[in-house]
Amino acid sequence: MTLVEEYWFDEHYRVYKIRLREGKTVLSIDVYREGYPLQPEDTMSLGQASLLYSHLDPGKLGVPGVEKVEVVGLEVPGRRETISVRVYLDRDPGPGEVEEIYRRARRIVEGWVDDR
Repeated sequence: MTLVEEYWFDEHYRVYKIRLREGKTVLSIDVYREGYPLQPEDTMSLGQASLLYSHLDPGKLGVPGVEKVEVVGLEVPGRRETISVRVYLDRDPGPGEVEEIYRRARRIVEGWVDDR
């Protein structure tokens, strides 16, 4: 069984599906939007760049088995961007469901209003 699979959607966006122990899976979903309209719950600085981390209510995706949803952003002087959504599942979704989760995550991120 392959532990990591890569899916490409919409020409430039990919999803990494990472199988964990005990049947759990993480989907790391590429997204992009200017701004990061969430309040970061944690940050990791890398020189002048910082990674921003926040959590969303797992129910927002409307998919069964979602245990946690983490949003990742990037901040550099004068700019913030939303770059990734990580979805932690209690099971291994098939290719069709991976695409549906990808599309739902992108719709959520693209629909945010930047309150800054």
